[in-house]
Amino acid sequence: PTLNPASLWRVLREDRNYALFMLCMFVIGTGNIMLTAPLTLTLADQFHLDALASMVITSALPYLVFPWLIPFWSRLLSRRHVVRFRVIHSWVFVVSQAVVLLAAVSNTLELMYISAMFQGIAFAGGSLAWNLGHLDFAPPHRASQYMGVHVTLNGVRGLLAPILAVSLYQALGSWRPGGEHWVFAFSVVLCIAGALGFGRLAVLM
Repeated sequence: PTLNPASLWRVLREDRNYALFMLCMFVIGTGNIMLTAPLTLTLADQFHLDALASMVITSALPYLVFPWLIPFWSRLLSRRHVVRFRVIHSWVFVVSQAVVLLAAVSNTLELMYISAMFQGIAFAGGSLAWNLGHLDFAPPHRASQYMGVHVTLNGVRGLLAPILAVSLYQALGSWRPGGEHWVFAFSVVLCIAGALGFGRLAVLM
């Protein structure tokens, strides 16, 4: 990651398509990172799960699915630009987030397990695109600089998104007791916005 804001700004200013790609990544990435903390709180507060059961949903199941989907996503990514890949892949995150919201609103624990499976499917594709996507934009001699921009912006949203998520969770609970689960609606909206942004960028490119 670069600590040089001038270098980061230079890359984004010179490559408009990459800047728009980073914007879409920031939006959908924020939505995804916002999920974890409220999900952990919801599993404990609403569903009364212990730590082990919560870890099955938040970690074990997604990473159990993860390796089985890598071959599928890798074939898809190898045949198309990362933006067009994200146009397809992003909607899996939308489905995953929407199922979490539905599970919380309907108080249906079984849906949480289904959402974990979708999360694993999405993580598999996301891990490939996250590590390789910048190569579809960067000239070979600037690949590390482009990746530096990507990692830096990921760090920014990784710092801000959990704080925003927990603050919303607490604010919604204070405003309407039992309404904390609507924090997941914000994640769904951000993921939809990011997915639509990738679609628009694909058209522009």
